Amino acid sequence: MPPLPILQTDQQLSILKEITAREFLVQDLVSGGILLQKDSQIATNPASTTKMMTALVAREHYALDQILEVTDLKKVDGNTVDLFSGEQVSVRELITAALVNSGNDAALVLAKNYPGGELDFVEQMNQRAQGLSLVSTHFTNAVGYDEVEHISSAADLAVIAQELMKDDFLRSLVGTKQVTIFDRSGQFAHYLENTNELLWQIPGVVGIKTGTTPLAGQVLVTQVEDEQKKLLLVLMGSQDRYQDAKKIISWIEQNYLWLEVSDSFELE
Repeated sequence: MPPLPILQTDQQLSILKEITAREFLVQDLVSGGILLQKDSQIATNPASTTKMMTALVAREHYALDQILEVTDLKKVDGNTVDLFSGEQVSVRELITAALVNSGNDAALVLAKNYPGGELDFVEQMNQRAQGLSLVSTHFTNAVGYDEVEHISSAADLAVIAQELMKDDFLRSLVGTKQVTIFDRSGQFAHYLENTNELLWQIPGVVGIKTGTTPLAGQVLVTQVEDEQKKLLLVLMGSQDRYQDAKKIISWIEQNYLWLEVSDSFELE
């Protein structure tokens, strides 16, 4: 059996007071156990962590080498990779832009080229959420814009993140620090830098997605791995997501032990 996390102390109140996030969850991915959480079932705006589901739906519908044309893009609010009208870009590059640099324009191109357009793409996102039995998630756009009915929870985002990380291509993207994508002709380049600052700051971080909007605050879904453990952190409504994440990881390391349990061990 894999090592299991064992809580050494009962000092959760102290760390809960230090975290600025309104809702958060920390899960040990090996055992599946929840190590720390606060209001993780409450539905709120997920901001650009929405693009995890956007990438999943795009991955399942399109071939990576399929070329999509940038059309019907007016002024796009928020983070973009500066795609221009008429540009022809592969799905591979568009998903890369959506996940690495959180390009809202890239996410919109993926949604608008879906049969039936953006509305049908978003409906497919919701069907995918239902298939994962997500009880607090409903999407109204493919980007993560603040809208009343565009919601998810820390617990649901943890499920979506684990689904994304099953795909080797998507997993490789969310751990990519820097990359340049090109249009079909190779003439136009877009330099991308990952929005997850923890990739540069904490050894073992392998992704996954950030998001920020006025209503959502700072959102972070991140995964950190070492030889002993794999931790998935989801923070929503944070005022300082990276400091929150560092404090939580430090607290987990100080207050949990990972113990080897033999297959023959039985509780009396």
